[in-house]
Amino acid sequence: DVGFMLARLDALPETIDLSASSLRGPLPASLRALPPTVREVRLGGNRFDEHLDEAASLATVALVARGTALRVDDAAFELCRSLKRSDCDDAVRAAANSTPRRDGGGGGELDLTSFHGEAPPALLAAVAARGLRLVASARLRFPTSDFEAAGTFPSTLNLANAGLRGYVAGLLARTPELSRLDLRRNRLEGPLLAPPPRLIMLNLSSCGVAGAWPRDATLQVLESLEISRNAFRGRAPMGTWPRLRRYDISRNRFDAPRVSELFESLPPGLAELNASRNPFPAEPLVAPALLARLEILRLSGLGLAGGDVSFGPCAALRILELSNNALDRAPRDLGALNVLRLDFNRLAALPRDLEALAPRLEVLALHGNSITAPLGALTELADRSLGRGDESASEDDAGGLCY
Repeated sequence: DVGFMLARLDALPETIDLSASSLRGPLPASLRALPPTVREVRLGGNRFDEHLDEAASLATVALVARGTALRVDDAAFELCRSLKRSDCDDAVRAAANSTPRRDGGGGGELDLTSFHGEAPPALLAAVAARGLRLVASARLRFPTSDFEAAGTFPSTLNLANAGLRGYVAGLLARTPELSRLDLRRNRLEGPLLAPPPRLIMLNLSSCGVAGAWPRDATLQVLESLEISRNAFRGRAPMGTWPRLRRYDISRNRFDAPRVSELFESLPPGLAELNASRNPFPAEPLVAPALLARLEILRLSGLGLAGGDVSFGPCAALRILELSNNALDRAPRDLGALNVLRLDFNRLAALPRDLEALAPRLEVLALHGNSITAPLGALTELADRSLGRGDESASEDDAGGLCY
């Protein structure tokens, strides 16, 4: 028994390296008894049994929950599927205090990268109940049936960037009490079912979800919808969402409705709208007159034409991105704008009222145009933009800007 042998030593180092030691048989449950001073256990290159029994499963989960790294190289252990919820709660209790989250968020995290197969549903429920961030590789799977077996989930579930795959439909179908769900940067599968009706925040960005947005989605209390960088197609999400503040559907395959119709369908309290890089029908640029509280508007890569329109109704607007369109004129009456991206259009001149923005404007992207007219007070800012190249127009997954 490796754990028993280690427990008999008078003092243990921070790192215990038992790699390639010709060890075999079941992984001992007594590993749980290792003192907290042990920060890393290396077991790669041995011939332990791949399938862990209940006691060994709980022991290894408890070990990593308290922050001890378990290194198994290319091997992986399969946890017992029939773990009890109370035992899992006890095993992960230490994670909230011992393992600070790598993404800087509150609570702790549980590193399950040394495990594969199907995760125990009770363990997932325990992780969610404590608000832990789950770190897992794609080898650890969460089948749809897990959510039915796990029972009640908390109102908030954050499994962003956790290496999860394949269960988005089951999750949304079996967790009607969820109010905040963040599954961005996982490898999920569609099609998408109607999200839980009590959702306040839904983030499915960069998940690989495909298909149409569900027409039967009723999200009356929704405040934030982020589904960018997927393969959604058909008609963009639209509905009576009076509380909606953030709406990001960028980099999908939505081809309806027209952008002007999208403006009219969204609630007047919207603060951020990103519809960039979807194959919507090309049309002239119009100002979103009904969205008086809009602070961020991103409409890049939509084939928008014209541009000689007043944005006067958008007094709160701070960021306006119109890159990669077919504009031959720039919009007017841009108020207190801080960021303006007009790169890769067909502009030959800028309206004179843009010079009034110079004291407040932090970013002016104009490269990829044929502007020959003098820029006046904007010259220095535009010169810096022209020197940056097209990388300045890139967006990150969170909707931010890369300067």
